[in-house]
Amino acid sequence: MRPLTVGEILVKEKRITVDDLSKVKQLCADLEQDEEEVLQSLLQVSRADIYAARGVLGQRSIIKRIDDLPAWDVVLTAEGQPLWDKGAARARDHAVIYHAAQCNEWMQIGKTVPCFIVATQEFADSKAVQSLRDRCVSLGYGPLATLVFERKEILGAFFELVENVGARTRNSATSNDAPLHKKFDEIAYAAFKQHASDIHLTSTFGRAFIKFRVHGSLEHYTDMPVENLSSLMASAYNTLVERGSTKSGYNPLETQDGLIERTYPEGLIRFRYNHMPLAPNGVDHTLRIIPIGVDQKRKTLEELGYSEDQCELIDRAFANRGGMILFSGTTGSGKSTTMANKLMEVAELHPGKKIRTIEEPVEYRIVGAYQAPVKRVKGDSSDFLNVMRAALRADPDILCVGEIRDIHTAELAIHAVRSGHLCVSSIHAESSLGIYDRLGGMGIPRADLSGLNLVAGFVYQGLVPVLCPKCKVPAREAAKDPKHKKVLVRLNTVAEDWEESLDQVFFVNPHGCPHCKKRGVVSRTVAAEFHKPTPAMLEAIRQQNPVRLYELNRMQTIGRQKGDMTGREAMEHAVHKMFQGIVCPTHVEESFKYLDDMPPFVYKA
Repeated sequence: MRPLTVGEILVKEKRITVDDLSKVKQLCADLEQDEEEVLQSLLQVSRADIYAARGVLGQRSIIKRIDDLPAWDVVLTAEGQPLWDKGAARARDHAVIYHAAQCNEWMQIGKTVPCFIVATQEFADSKAVQSLRDRCVSLGYGPLATLVFERKEILGAFFELVENVGARTRNSATSNDAPLHKKFDEIAYAAFKQHASDIHLTSTFGRAFIKFRVHGSLEHYTDMPVENLSSLMASAYNTLVERGSTKSGYNPLETQDGLIERTYPEGLIRFRYNHMPLAPNGVDHTLRIIPIGVDQKRKTLEELGYSEDQCELIDRAFANRGGMILFSGTTGSGKSTTMANKLMEVAELHPGKKIRTIEEPVEYRIVGAYQAPVKRVKGDSSDFLNVMRAALRADPDILCVGEIRDIHTAELAIHAVRSGHLCVSSIHAESSLGIYDRLGGMGIPRADLSGLNLVAGFVYQGLVPVLCPKCKVPAREAAKDPKHKKVLVRLNTVAEDWEESLDQVFFVNPHGCPHCKKRGVVSRTVAAEFHKPTPAMLEAIRQQNPVRLYELNRMQTIGRQKGDMTGREAMEHAVHKMFQGIVCPTHVEESFKYLDDMPPFVYKA
């Protein structure tokens, strides 16, 4: 009888599905990679699950370096005491490790938390280790697997690390972290349920407060004592942040970042953690909310807010067999959301196309795509680039790179296009035409950027709050408020240029209503621009003539109707929605610039 594999054990343990395992086996055959490597890269199966499955098969895992260990936040001695507790025996040849922070959430969904015995090679078969195993089983820990350190020096370094963690968490890790984890989950889950994009936890000038960013605006959630916020965030950073995404304990005097993953009833939520010190003695913590394991209904480009002509142009871009499609915008502009939703649509409508994504980290689950998470070390993109090269050899129809950050990634993306692939990615740029300058600044020659059929489409987008239809205020009524005096002057200038009246223009109600939960807005909508170069534009790009490129792009607006955004800027898309009563003039200016700084509606050479 053929022995079971690690993947088959994971299916039996309900860590992955049968369909998941089929995809893994297919990818193993395509890339000639080991099953366990693909399980971790494609399905984000943790080291803990891999090691636990090996344990079920009676296999031991060899630990060659400390980073090979699974995530842990508790180390027990042979007596069952946390290693850093006062009076705990300092065993130096074996211990038990597990991840207590996952216990409650995993038990709630009927899963067990893997525990591991760590030992030296010489000690792994001793009676002491067997006794420790029996004691752990009787106490309800498990399933247990054995991790064997290849060299004694590695185990010694591990115990030194444990001592350092103990110095930070002694007297609090076992008694205080559980309620602090509960408080963290209370705040994080409340933000998720309110559809917040970020959580801001700030202590400054002797006070501490928490705000959620909802529909682009910061909303006050609660206050708390400074010492409570400090304890909460120190606990979160020291015990919840994924090991490998951070190198040291919580230090409020330094800028630090990391990743936190929590499981709620809706699924797995990732929080991208960052904190930085504030003068004179404060700290600002930010958590970006990424619902990677939550099933979300796919949105069409129209539902996101793209105009009819933009949807048609983007559809045509994705229908190409080759070319580069880049989504640009500022941080938080929704470019990754648009890119993911479009790829979801392609995967759903064209199951015969093979879509591979390389992301750091994976932010959206795209059913039908092969998604590979890759950690890109600062200053070293070698692993990321190696995965990109491997993906190109694996015959994809569409290659998606999470973000182009440097010349190496950009060059490989261009190479992908030249080898006949459609390459989709995101990039930070201030406009669709500005993408050329951004890539040129990375070191891509203009001759390369002006190549025929290289650019299938460049997209730039921003997000503008959508007014509550129940309580929005007509512009003529808002004109009575002195604070709107200056914006109304600018609004009248634009209305005259666009040959529009103010009858369909509305302002946000500062008091809101029950329908919008007193926010005055109910969501956000895309304001975008799309660019595909003509031969004449390619010549301007080759000659490094941005003024001529802009003029040629702008000439496309001649003779087009008001709702047609071809050749227009993203701000003009927002203004068009403003004259439809969808968005507020003040929000348009906050998202872009003053209304009368916009180019004239009719192109003038």
